[in-house]
Amino acid sequence: VGGAPNQLSSIQESIEERDRVDSSRAIAPLTRAEDAIDVNTDGQSIEDVVATVRGLLERRLAERGRAVESGTRSRAGS
Repeated sequence: VGGAPNQLSSIQESIEERDRVDSSRAIAPLTRAEDAIDVNTDGQSIEDVVATVRGLLERRLAERGRAVESGTRSRAGS
């Protein structure tokens, strides 16, 4: 969301190192969920990404016989 290219590189390296450490720890290592879905967000607006993820969620829930609730709920109401 902005910043100099060298900052982006540094941030990416930090994230990759964090994930490497988290994935190799002995207790509760970071792992990919069996049903995880990759979403390529390159060149997409936030609105497009939200629409894509919402569509994926709706399909997944429909497969399980459930519907997506419209609107938003507060954390307290979750």
